[in-house]
Amino acid sequence: WMANATVHFGQNSLQFLYIFDFEQDRQALPGMPWYSPALPQSTSDIMLPVRRPQNDRFVDHEYGLRFDRVQGSLSYGLIYYYGWDKNPVSHIVGTELSGGQTLLRLEPRHERLHHAGVTADYAFALNDVPLVGTLPVVLRVEGLYTNGVRFVDFGKQALVRAGLGATDGTTKRDTVRAAVASEFGLPGRSTFILQASYYRTLDWTQNLGPGFGGGFGDEWTLIPVAFFSRPFGFTRDRLSMEATVFPVISGPDRGWQGVKTKLRLIYKVSQFVKTQLVYNGYDGGSTTDTYGQYNHWDNVGWELSYEF
Repeated sequence: WMANATVHFGQNSLQFLYIFDFEQDRQALPGMPWYSPALPQSTSDIMLPVRRPQNDRFVDHEYGLRFDRVQGSLSYGLIYYYGWDKNPVSHIVGTELSGGQTLLRLEPRHERLHHAGVTADYAFALNDVPLVGTLPVVLRVEGLYTNGVRFVDFGKQALVRAGLGATDGTTKRDTVRAAVASEFGLPGRSTFILQASYYRTLDWTQNLGPGFGGGFGDEWTLIPVAFFSRPFGFTRDRLSMEATVFPVISGPDRGWQGVKTKLRLIYKVSQFVKTQLVYNGYDGGSTTDTYGQYNHWDNVGWELSYEF
């Protein structure tokens, strides 16, 4: 639950977002479907309950502010968001000896993050395009800088296990996300989008685990996404199809991490109810890569949703 208000003045708008009901990402647990096969199924370390924001504490609420301006075919905006990382990071809060082995006492905590972003869209039309005629185009650029993202630092954890240091086993780094996209309005109300998304962890080291906005287990990650959608006129546009391809390339260590393909067949039952048949396929990469680890997990699902 959240509150959202937008004030319009001239060609400008100012949006306020207030989130008092924090919702974390819910990841699969060891032994469950979709738990990453690249991760260990168990650990000898002692995991304490997650320390998470409380909805009844005003200081734990999240806030966002966005300014947008339209100038003819160009629109642009500035964004600030003060919120929580939706995935907790494990802090070392103590150690225990068991059978001559040092075990870590780990407390997962959600961390406060400062986000600053920019966005811009430019719309125009290309004339006399072969086989198409007039081709509407939207160019879009986006960027997001996040300050003080906390990462698990496996190097620091190793020092604590060896009794060589006093640390909570984490490190803070800034991260950057950016994307450049081209959206094309094709005949038959079809849409084709090409988007290059880039993720980077500043001052990255190989000891770091994953963190918000950073490379996928690496210093940087590039995802050149392709998306196509088309409604079917004979169903009065109730039936439509979508196809999205997500290749993942990271550096300097991992390289090719595989590709995910998502196909959707969507039917709008009513204004609020829709159902869809979804296929997810995974190809390429190794057993420890973002998509390569799911090579044997291709699947088909059926969804029914009610939106209001």
